[in-house]
Amino acid sequence: MTNDSIPEQLDWVHERAKCSLVEVFAVQVYAILILLLALLLGARYTRGADFAIVVGFYALAKIFEEADRPVFALGHIVSGHTLKHLAAATAGLWILRMLEKREPIASP
Repeated sequence: MTNDSIPEQLDWVHERAKCSLVEVFAVQVYAILILLLALLLGARYTRGADFAIVVGFYALAKIFEEADRPVFALGHIVSGHTLKHLAAATAGLWILRMLEKREPIASP
């Protein structure tokens, strides 16, 4: 690597770290299908509304992913890619929180 600017170095890393779009698509489709399946089967536990918050963090992560350069250009402190990972990690933590706080729903 040369003494390029940080954005040029980030481009260099990003170009070499790309994986197949098919792999990315497959993972995202399966995650969405599992969530839809969970919603269609009906709740056996409380805290089902937490899935909406998880979807919100996922959507936020996707927005940060698409706005990588504009986010970095705002202050040259943090990139959209970094914020994408933070939003995705927060979604994962929210799921753990949901699992800790949920309770079984009494069957009729």
